[in-house]
Amino acid sequence: MKSLVHKTSFLTLVFCLLFSVSYAQDDAPKFEDGLVWHLEFIRTVDGHGDGYRDYLAANYVSILKMAKEKGIIEDYKIIGSMPGNEDDWDVLLMTAYTNFAALDNVEDKFEAMMAEMMKNDKNADERKKAVASRFEMRQILGSKMGREMTLK
Repeated sequence: MKSLVHKTSFLTLVFCLLFSVSYAQDDAPKFEDGLVWHLEFIRTVDGHGDGYRDYLAANYVSILKMAKEKGIIEDYKIIGSMPGNEDDWDVLLMTAYTNFAALDNVEDKFEAMMAEMMKNDKNADERKKAVASRFEMRQILGSKMGREMTLK
């Protein structure tokens, strides 16, 4: 009888220890935070898809490359898609930031960088016209912020 009590007590102790370890593991975060992405959903105006892509290649990408070199952004991506319906996007502009704090005063940083770029640009007037023309070539359907999650 004594050995049965000892075995039962021992099994109860083992079970409690296992349960407390698994319970402690359940409290541990199930993911790690990653980059913060700004997503901008664009619908190009009919007949302007090629012109908008040309604008992105000639102007938008050069600005983002400079922003990445200066550490303002971490990365960027441009995704093209066939729209699912007449209200769907066909271009997705994605910009990655280290964290949400990196978004503080980000507009001011981009404006200063663009002013610096225009000051040194021999074709600044043409670039300004191209930047203004983007409004005729596309419609912004919306934007979102999201954070990468690395699941454990």
